[in-house]
Amino acid sequence: MKKIKYILPILVILCVCGMLIASLQMSGTLFGGNQSVGGFGNQGLPPGGGALDNIAQVYADNPFHGWPAQYQECNWGVITAYYGTPNYFPGFKHYGIDLSNYWDSGSAALNSAIHGAPIVATATARVAQAVYSSPSQWNYGMGNFVQLVGLENTCEEDIGADLNRDGVIGGCFVVCEDDAQLDLNQDGTIGGYCGAEAAWKATYMHLLDVTVSAGQMVHAGDVLGHVNNTGNSTGDHLHYQINGPDGAVDPAPTFGCSGYDWQAGVNKGQ
Repeated sequence: MKKIKYILPILVILCVCGMLIASLQMSGTLFGGNQSVGGFGNQGLPPGGGALDNIAQVYADNPFHGWPAQYQECNWGVITAYYGTPNYFPGFKHYGIDLSNYWDSGSAALNSAIHGAPIVATATARVAQAVYSSPSQWNYGMGNFVQLVGLENTCEEDIGADLNRDGVIGGCFVVCEDDAQLDLNQDGTIGGYCGAEAAWKATYMHLLDVTVSAGQMVHAGDVLGHVNNTGNSTGDHLHYQINGPDGAVDPAPTFGCSGYDWQAGVNKGQ
């Protein structure tokens, strides 16, 4: 009887602890998750990593160019983590660039907040993944996210209706499995895009919302969503990552902004 007397309270304690751990896990509080929103479900596919040996390298075939958010354009002061930042977090490598709040260096007051800032397409591309849920899920740490895949041999303008598979139409080389992939207007002109997917992807993570859908075509500058801190995030920021044929590459050279200094940025971020 004494054993039963002691065993029952222990079982109750273990049960309560198990329920608490499960609750924390589902809320994302454990494992570095966002503590204010979200669960621990996983959707979508992460972009993958790379060798981190191409810092500042420029790729001629990379279609993604431009500042990825309508916020403090070309202000390197909003970068809190660069591609390849050493000792980012123990056990983690940083394969993208983080844009966060801009603090006025002359005071402790927040000059402007990135929360809710629009994030934008940096190429004419197809939306490969557009993952959103409410409440937000973990999604391998990405939270709500959008991934674009670049295109090659795209036809943007309206051109004549004389279509041939894998042929030249109005000086634009078209690569399609069949003519049905072309977005034909009622007047017989081409109103959309047709092209082969390039081996380049850009991924935008930790979003508040997603304003595009998978399969949709977007132009450079189109709004894809807004900045938040869903997923594995300790505060509002955009994690922007570009992956090429051989894995992740340094996004900074694609921004078109002068003054890029990787080492100085890393030192400041630390």
